[in-house]
Amino acid sequence: MTRARGNTDFIQENKYEKKSESCYRAIRSMIVEMKLLPGSFIDKSVLCREMNVSRQPVTTALSQLEREGLVEVLPQRGSYVTRLSRKAIAESLGIRAALESYATRRMAERATEADLAKLDAIVADLDEALQNHDETKYVAANHAFHLAIAGSSGFGKLVNQVDIGLAMTARAARMLPSDIWLNQSFQEHHRDIVSALRKHDGVMACDIAAAHIDTLGEALLRYSVERPEYFVD
Repeated sequence: MTRARGNTDFIQENKYEKKSESCYRAIRSMIVEMKLLPGSFIDKSVLCREMNVSRQPVTTALSQLEREGLVEVLPQRGSYVTRLSRKAIAESLGIRAALESYATRRMAERATEADLAKLDAIVADLDEALQNHDETKYVAANHAFHLAIAGSSGFGKLVNQVDIGLAMTARAARMLPSDIWLNQSFQEHHRDIVSALRKHDGVMACDIAAAHIDTLGEALLRYSVERPEYFVD
């Protein structure tokens, strides 16, 4: 007879899942914020000590990050932060452009005042980050802006893919001199997208969103030539 799983088993499993998720979020942030540089070795022992966890949650987190393309696990050699790939960046931006265009068009058709107020608040956060030249706050607010539009689609898988794409491009953008991406031109795109959404103009909103992503992609691929140590083809 198979023994029914008791409450203790469930509690232990739930605790493990929470630890793995916490490790995943922490390590992902280190990679996106360039605290772990492309190509660098990931020392599990150091991470376990810093996060006060056993090796298993860290291993699980690294496996998830490998699936997202942020970590490379090499047999007998260990785990490394994936170097920035020009092809992967171009692919990620293309996927983002397609998915975000769809989400933007959908939001234009059905946006409520509450949805637009949320975007207005994020744009205000972006303005403040620009004024204070706060790169960390700008990246976080930019992430929130794009996820808010993706989230309006109501499709969880779309949101997940946009989130992965944002992580990929955010760490690449961190390689750019701040005056290239931390500037008013990108912020004007955000404002113009919200303005088009407020008019329920899906075509204009999609065009601006596509131009926004294309502009970032061109800057990233240009800069990759200047910093080849962090990029692969």
